[in-house]
Amino acid sequence: MKRSRHVSKVSECWRLQDNHGEALSGIVTATFSLKWKTPEVFAHPSYIAGLVVLLILGYVLVKVPLSNAGRPEDPAPPAVIV
Repeated sequence: MKRSRHVSKVSECWRLQDNHGEALSGIVTATFSLKWKTPEVFAHPSYIAGLVVLLILGYVLVKVPLSNAGRPEDPAPPAVIV
């Protein structure tokens, strides 16, 4: 059975896209496998400092959306139909 020209073009695009993904993952893998010494920001990080950073991050992740929320009296935005 002969495939249509459209189907072959679509499969060719998917094949090319897949090859680009493999190339990008190869570049990332090669970068991490280099024997170069990576710079250390903190040689011996503090456990307390990590907890403080996580608490600040959690606070920001909760506070920013709540402060940008609309009033309950306002109508809801229109729904997007896909």
